[in-house]
Amino acid sequence: MQRWQQELDDDPARDPGTRVGPEQIAQLREQLQYLRESGEEKLSTTDPDARFLRERGRLVLGYTAEIAVSEDHFIVAQRVTQNKSDN
Repeated sequence: MQRWQQELDDDPARDPGTRVGPEQIAQLREQLQYLRESGEEKLSTTDPDARFLRERGRLVLGYTAEIAVSEDHFIVAQRVTQNKSDN
C-alpha cells in the first residue's frame, strides 16, 4: 500500500485525493494477517467469528447450529460451530 501511495503522490496528472494514513495501513495489515491465519477466502468485517455458508446456491454469513433430540422430542444436546458444512 505504501508503494501504491507513493506512486500516486509522484504522478503529476493525478487529482488530489484522500491519503491512506499509517493507522489505516496497520489496520489493513492486521486484517490480512487474520485472514491468512484463518485459512478462509473471505471473512466478515462485522463478525470475524462467523463464516460464509452455502445455502441454496448462495452464501449466507452465519454459524452452523446442531441439536440432538430424544425419541420423545426433548433436546438433549446442542452446539454452535464455525464449520462450513453440517454433513
